Amino acid sequence: MLVLLVSREGFSLLYDSKSGQVVQPPPIQQAGIAAITNNNNTAGTNGRTGWFVVDGVGGTVPFGGGTGSGALAVSDNGLVAGFINLPGGAFGLGKEHGVIYSPKTQELTDLGTFGGDSSFARAVNDRGQVAGGAQFPGPRLFDNPFHAFRFFDGVMEDLGTLGGANSDAFAIDAHGRVAGAADLPGPFFDQPRHAFLFDKDGMHDLGTLPEAAFRSEARAMNDAGDAVGQSCCVGIVPHAVLFSGGEVIDLNDLAPATDGFVHDSAFGINDHGAIVGTSVAPDFTRPSFLMLPVD
Repeated sequence: MLVLLVSREGFSLLYDSKSGQVVQPPPIQQAGIAAITNNNNTAGTNGRTGWFVVDGVGGTVPFGGGTGSGALAVSDNGLVAGFINLPGGAFGLGKEHGVIYSPKTQELTDLGTFGGDSSFARAVNDRGQVAGGAQFPGPRLFDNPFHAFRFFDGVMEDLGTLGGANSDAFAIDAHGRVAGAADLPGPFFDQPRHAFLFDKDGMHDLGTLPEAAFRSEARAMNDAGDAVGQSCCVGIVPHAVLFSGGEVIDLNDLAPATDGFVHDSAFGINDHGAIVGTSVAPDFTRPSFLMLPVD
């Protein structure tokens, strides 16, 4: 299994769990890998340009009359999701629109927004379903409501929230289920935020660790519906967690770290249950971890 690693200096590396070695160091123009698939398609952003390698062929995400692009996800069949930078935002700062790009057809689809300035496409599956977040218009200049969406067949579906103002989506599986984080009711600038799973029955609160009830988020999921991310509250170091079977499982309990390390966030889980993420060491360095399931 190849694992994506990003160093403190911002360089991306690939780690082979079988050999225990860093392999296929990306060329310098591909520093900043954001995603890797089961068949080794990759995508990321270098400077102001989104790039991809699909079926061994590299390219960039076009941005037409805009000022740049970014690639945040790629599917096994080569669909690239990300964003383009457009002129015309508040104070001339520009705005972003989520996009999906097909290197095979060279078709770029602007997903639009919910009426606000910005959106981001953060995940895509082989069916062409896209998940991300998009902004609504509103009375505030910089904090208009931002909701998670699922885009398919030309329609951007508002996934709503858990009763608060905002939500965002970070993952989508082969069945179209979406995972992310959403606000609960509370003061506008201090609302609790919980991880969610959105399926055919709507948005479900995945909960938090008992000692960290203020905040959690789901950053990745597999096709079995298991999700990973983190759970934390104000003033406490976050803990990497697994959301599975209605439980929130602290990965520090499931696979305790040694020498004072704390697993603080999980960013990926595959269909075999392997989990990758980051830890915090006593000297505040941030090594990556790989957890492999056992029978």
